[in-house]
Parts: sequence; structure tokens; C-alpha cells
Amino acid sequence: MSDDYDVVIVGSGAGGGICASALTAAGLRVAMLEKGPHYTERDFIHDELRMCRRWFFTPSPFEQPNLVSIDGKPATTSANGWISCCVGGGTVHMGGYFYRLQPDDFRLRTLHGAPAGSSLADWPITHADLAPFYDEIEKQIGVSGDAAQLPWKQPAFPLPPMAQHKFGAAIDAAAKQANLRLFQTPRAILTGAYNGRVACHYCGFCASYGCEVGAKSSTLASVIPTAQATGKLTLIPNAMVLRIVADEQGRARDVIYTDGKAEQRVRGRAVIVAAGAVQTARLLLASNLANASGQLGKNLMVSGQTRSSGVVPMPNPAFATSGRDFPFLDRTLADFYSTKDKRFAHPKAGIAMFLLPHVNPIFQAEVAADRGLDSPPLWGAALTKRLRETFIETRRVDLETFAEFFPHDGSHVTLEPATKDKYGQPVAKITTSLHPATKKAAELLRDEAERVLVAAGATIERPPREPEVYWFLQAGTARMARSAKDGVIGADGQAFDVKNLYVADGAALPTAGGAPFTLTIMANALRIARGVAARASRGEL
Repeated sequence: MSDDYDVVIVGSGAGGGICASALTAAGLRVAMLEKGPHYTERDFIHDELRMCRRWFFTPSPFEQPNLVSIDGKPATTSANGWISCCVGGGTVHMGGYFYRLQPDDFRLRTLHGAPAGSSLADWPITHADLAPFYDEIEKQIGVSGDAAQLPWKQPAFPLPPMAQHKFGAAIDAAAKQANLRLFQTPRAILTGAYNGRVACHYCGFCASYGCEVGAKSSTLASVIPTAQATGKLTLIPNAMVLRIVADEQGRARDVIYTDGKAEQRVRGRAVIVAAGAVQTARLLLASNLANASGQLGKNLMVSGQTRSSGVVPMPNPAFATSGRDFPFLDRTLADFYSTKDKRFAHPKAGIAMFLLPHVNPIFQAEVAADRGLDSPPLWGAALTKRLRETFIETRRVDLETFAEFFPHDGSHVTLEPATKDKYGQPVAKITTSLHPATKKAAELLRDEAERVLVAAGATIERPPREPEVYWFLQAGTARMARSAKDGVIGADGQAFDVKNLYVADGAALPTAGGAPFTLTIMANALRIARGVAARASRGEL
């Protein structure tokens, strides 16, 4: 099989889906290859076992593992490092917390210097370059929020904010008492009918689940149907891309994939890779492309995170004793996003988010029973007592921090030829650790946010073991730079050494921003795709 397209896109998530929409709108013929299946809303059910524990969104590590090493420990086979494999990618099961980067994020190295041991680099573009694309993405997919609450200036959101749990008022008052300012977190969730889609019905099954009514603004629900409606998009699910092949002129032309039965081939005048930072690096390394700089796979950023909970005794007037509460308590603390507080090792720290616990009862029971790596979980009467406290006698407000992940030599992606997946391909070896400045920032952010929970009448409870990193936010492995000595692609998203090969996912980001950055991936992908469309219109692909 050999088909000719203007552009072939690998991946259909935050980067790939947006590129497909922009390019087909410009009249280009696009093939989009997605490793996983094309789910529909009927496939998304409130079943914790099926959705979260049986490899619904990610491959089984027994068949398609990553090799993962954290903090210098021996590498082990793991599902960590996968985001999602289905049409829509990670946007299908995201929580939808949508933040913009701020002007200083684009020149952190120039403004504040790189922490010792860090490979921090400035962006080759500015906030002003990306701002119009932030505006357009929020309108295109549907984002809800109240811009007047934000500590920075930006246009009004296209949709009003989500309805909130009553305990949000206590959190707001407590923050004011602690001389801190909170704002309601913007969400990529519809609060009203929008572009033919329906509003959220507040089931609470957002993160880790697909939306059964299409109210979450995934690329599956928002832009991919629009691209298909043009008649210009050929969507190929269940397509595991094996390699990209360059022609005699050194231009990326053929994308080789398997449908599980045989190798297939599609050809494009340009190729855009948007498979997620880990798998984008893996594919390009396996293809021996875009690595003249030696930077490919380096500078991996995964979010530095700490967690804790505020435990509120029942009864409490803010919490229902029977029936349903609103499932969302979305508050963000950004007072230390950029800071002059000398306790932090770098002026760029990050955010803290207040939210209600995940609805998954099995997961919540496991958290309740966990006593850390050095002790067996609770059992018998002690477990029964603990579960009663967790589900009946108290309510929880969770706290998550997202610290700026400073890239460094100890965080990267390589190939592991000795371990192969079910397709016979070398797997990705992920090596990572937190830079000391990231770790310190995450811990201080947690300390400050816990003051709010205490002032709101909660007792702090930290998990017996910290999450090492947050795997679903990945960036930096093919980062944009002003020159090849600092990165893999230029400001236009094009590889320095392969003139028609582009990267348009988190791999392209030079910094992560100290907050969930899915919106930034989308905005940057739209910017890159518009540049590709402009070149096509001039006959330059």
C-alpha cells in the first residue's frame, strides 16, 4: 500500500489532532496514524477495572513495555511513560486543567539563569508569538473559566466556569486568611452547549476516563470530527509506526507502520511527529533522523509533583451526608509561580492545585491501606477501621503541586535494543530524576498550600510514599531552539537536519511551565501547522 498525502501525522492527541484540524481546514490532504483504536462515546463507561486497570488506554507492559530508571535505580519494565494510545491520545482521559505559560517562561535562562547542573534553555519564540494561538485554541475546543479571577491578563473564556463544591468557599476564605490568592482553575470541559456538543453533566469521571457525552474538550470530541468533515483527513487507527524513511535528498517521505498483520506504507510531502515526548524520541531515534545535534531524546521533562490531603471530619455543612455533591473543587495557588522568595532555589517554582479525590473507590481503598514500601498494607480489623474513616467519617480535599521541571543530563530517552516489544522494535529506555531545584520547589509549594487546608479546618495527611514523577506530562526530548547546538527543531517546528520533518507535541517544548501544559502543546501545534500550511500554499513542502 502506498498513498500520497500532503502531510502525514503520527499521533492524534493534543499535537496531532490540532495539526490535522488546521491542515485539513487549509485544504491539505492529511493522513493521521494512531497507534491505538478509535473509541466512541459508547466505549466510555464508569468502570474502574476496565478503564483504569486493564490497559484500556495504554499498552500492556508485558507486550509493549518501557524500561524505566528513576533516581539512579536499575531500570525495570513498566507501563510508566505511556500517555495514551487511542484516537485523541491523552486528551481523551485528561482532567482538562488548562493553563497558559507566562511571558517569563519563554526566557527563564536569560532572566534568572540555569540552576547548576541544568540544561535549561530559552524558547526561540516569545509569549506574544503564542498568545493568539492560546486564544484560538480555547475558542476552538471549548474551555470554561473566569478570566477576571486570574492573576494575569487574558481574554474572557468562551464558556463560564464550572459549578463548584461548597467547600470551595472555605478554601477561598482560608487562602485569604493566609495572605494567599486562589483562582478557579480553567477546565477544558463544556459548561453549556457549544459547537454541536453538549454540556458536562457533572458525573465526576474525568481524569482517567473518557467522556461519555463528549463534554470534555479532547481532540477526539472537538477537532478531529471537524477535520473528518472536510473530507481531507484519512484517519488510520491501530497503526503502530515503526520508522520514518528519508529519500535520496534526505527528506522524510515514507512512514512505515504495521496494522498487526503486515507492514504498510504511507507517503507525504511533509511528516509531523506528535506521538508524545517519549515515543516521539523513540521513533526518531529508531528512524535515525533529526539527531545531527545529538540532542534527540535529551532534556526530558516530566512534572515534578508532591501530594497531600486535607482531612475534614464529618458532619460538615459543606459536604452532603447523602446524595450527590458537585464533584469539582477546582482551585489554583499561583502566588509562587514566579517568586522572589529566597527559600526557593530558583525564581521559577510552580503551582498548587486543590481538588476533590478521584472517584475510583478501589484506588481510594488502596491509598487508605498503604503504609509505605517498608510495611505491608493494612488488613483485617485495622483496614476496616481505616476504610470507615475514609469513606464515612471524613471527607478529603486533595492537594497536588506541579513544580518547574528543570531539564538535566539525568533525564533522557534512549533506545534499548536488548528489549523489544511485540512488534520486534527496541523499546524506549527512560532515565529520569528530579533536579534539586525542582524537588525543593515542589516541597515548598506543598507546604504553602497545606497552610490553606489547615486554615480551612482540615488535618493534613501525607501519603506514606511520594509519587516520584507525574508521567502523563512529558516534554522536551526534541525541543525547539535557536540553533542545533541547543535543540532538535527550529522555531517553526522543523528539524534542523530534515527539512520536511516537524515535531508538534510536548517533545517540542523547551520548558514545561510549572503547571499542566496540554493547552501549550495545542497552541504550539496550531502555530506549527499554520506554518506548514503556509509553506504548502507557496509550493515549498
